[in-house]
Amino acid sequence: MQCDNSFFANINEKLFFNFKQTKLLPHERFISNHLDYHLYSNCCNCNAGQWKTFEKANQPGWACIVPFYNLYVMLKIGGKPGWWLLLFLIPVVNIVFIIWTYNMISKSFGKDEGFTLGLAFLGFIFWPILGFGDATYRGPFGEIQGRQNEF
Repeated sequence: MQCDNSFFANINEKLFFNFKQTKLLPHERFISNHLDYHLYSNCCNCNAGQWKTFEKANQPGWACIVPFYNLYVMLKIGGKPGWWLLLFLIPVVNIVFIIWTYNMISKSFGKDEGFTLGLAFLGFIFWPILGFGDATYRGPFGEIQGRQNEF
């Protein structure tokens, strides 16, 4: 008895993509590699800045590379309660609360609202400024330790 594999071949052609390599032109390959390099370097730059910022705030620097834990540490630096982490999981609400957290972090280092916008929209520039610059951690909200805002 002969086995007919045409049935499986047809399923394979219809259900799965054809993963043949597409050939890129030299300028397309250059642009693709160049963009990959810049995205990777910006990511490393941002992580290095967050690492130093966390260490300035007496938190573990490695926390910046652990998902969700880095948000928890940011909340601690900004002086907000840990249950706010749940608010980061709600769509649209999370945008408001992460910018609010960035605002509390920038105030904790003596910066203003303009710096908050920089952290939110140009983080690969402003996190290293905060981490490697001369900003010092002043405690939550940039106030005296032990005093905390109500909410």
